[in-house]
Amino acid sequence: MRHRTDSNQGAIVDALRKIATVRFWGTSGAPDLVVGYRGKTYLMETKRREKKGWAREFTPAQVKFRSTWNGAEIHTVYTPEQAIDIVLD
Repeated sequence: MRHRTDSNQGAIVDALRKIATVRFWGTSGAPDLVVGYRGKTYLMETKRREKKGWAREFTPAQVKFRSTWNGAEIHTVYTPEQAIDIVLD
């Protein structure tokens, strides 16, 4: 199955790569991005803006992954600015 990326993911990754290490994950319901910044790891799921607002729906695999994940918080990000704010907070 081909992994679909949200249209804003490239801009989010470009912004994060200016200050952090970014790797793609996003398989089997896992978050799209693993971000490393100053010794901390951030997990990020990117979602895009839809015609009627922000897409907030998770796939069944994403819901299952989140329900069994016992590691770092999974952040849902919609904009490059939001992703940067998460790692700088």
